[in-house]
Amino acid sequence: MKKFLTLITLIISTASAIAQTPQGINYQAEARDNSGNPWINHTITVRATITDGNGGTTLYQEVQVAATNQFGLFTLNIGSGISSGRLDSVKWGAVHAWMHIEYDPNGGTTYKDMGTFQLLSVPYALYAASSGSVTPNIGFKAVNSGGQTTLPAATTTQLSYNSVAFNDGGAFSSDQFTAPSAGVYHFEVAALFNPLSSAGRLGAYIYVNGVNNTGNYVYGTTDYSTVGVNATIHLNAGDVVTAWVYPTMSTAQSLLNLNYYNYFSGFKVY
Repeated sequence: MKKFLTLITLIISTASAIAQTPQGINYQAEARDNSGNPWINHTITVRATITDGNGGTTLYQEVQVAATNQFGLFTLNIGSGISSGRLDSVKWGAVHAWMHIEYDPNGGTTYKDMGTFQLLSVPYALYAASSGSVTPNIGFKAVNSGGQTTLPAATTTQLSYNSVAFNDGGAFSSDQFTAPSAGVYHFEVAALFNPLSSAGRLGAYIYVNGVNNTGNYVYGTTDYSTVGVNATIHLNAGDVVTAWVYPTMSTAQSLLNLNYYNYFSGFKVY
């Protein structure tokens, strides 16, 4: 008798862009016999059922025919099988989605249990399709590329940038990010110091509307030193976010401007 062993990972992705073709959840499993040998180049039928809770109300169900490869593996795009419903009609934000997989190794409809698991992550495109809204792309990364920047001694200084790697949504300008809409955002700041004149603390900060929101210190040395900070922040439309550093030494220090070390980046989470 042959059996199926589900792979450790459930691969979740979108099949394509929203409003173009149906969305899907990629599922991969492996067929082996009781001796552990792969069941190769074999046709099976698989039934996938998504419920609200483990064993709860059925939200979506479909059947697909699958073929194992030379390693006994088969892959399904759940959402593209034979079904009376639509996967993108599931209200993902309002349910606790579980998936139950069954199969018939003979390619018929006498299904055997293959396992049940919770969908802890749902493809964003599916969520957006069911909610009827999509967060526009908002994100940026500003960098310093080439040369160095001298910072005054023991002074909190706003960082400036000479290059923008990308600026989706156009919300970053003149070394500051202005929130185009209310929501939760994530930001990161990193700064690489040239060898310090003396060891001491280095600070990095994220300011919102001119007020320190989040900070981090490291103890710099007379070698190259990097300080960074990241934060997830709720912003209102029009809030302004900037990046700052603070070397505590009594003499001026300088940043080595390598764009993969000195940057200010952020994006809207939702």
